[in-house]
Amino acid sequence: MNKAEKLKIETTRYEDIYYSSTIAGNQSFGFYALRNLDVFNDIIINGTAFKAAYQTAEFFYNDDLDCPHEDLDLSETGGTHELLIKINSLYDLELDDFEYMQTFLADVKEIYSAIDTIEKLRQVYDALNDNLPELCCFEDKTWETLEQLQKNRSDEQKIYE
Repeated sequence: MNKAEKLKIETTRYEDIYYSSTIAGNQSFGFYALRNLDVFNDIIINGTAFKAAYQTAEFFYNDDLDCPHEDLDLSETGGTHELLIKINSLYDLELDDFEYMQTFLADVKEIYSAIDTIEKLRQVYDALNDNLPELCCFEDKTWETLEQLQKNRSDEQKIYE
């Protein structure tokens, strides 16, 4: 492959599995409905498919375990291919650090040799960020609202009283 060529990057349609909703948060942060949702698709680079898995609650607001982030993020444990995990670990600031990027690129090339320039690495990084699904794409699901979850919790407490 000519180093000046761009990679051909495609994605497959999202597939999702909705498990449940729960109340998350606390008094100081506020309460909200957290959807337990997995979303999958493939990112195809020059004909080679790499599995991407996205999940909610990958990060926490203010590092508070009561407040998991409700947006979908690339999962490092949900079946995502190691190439995508590696590239996702980059930060925009690091993309301008030439020495760092050369070392990073060498690591990436060991996983997938078609990514052999910083430009191609940047191309995959941008495609990966553009592929990040938003929760609103899946709101055709029958999800409980925060109010419904709070009512269900209240009803359960009355049963045990």
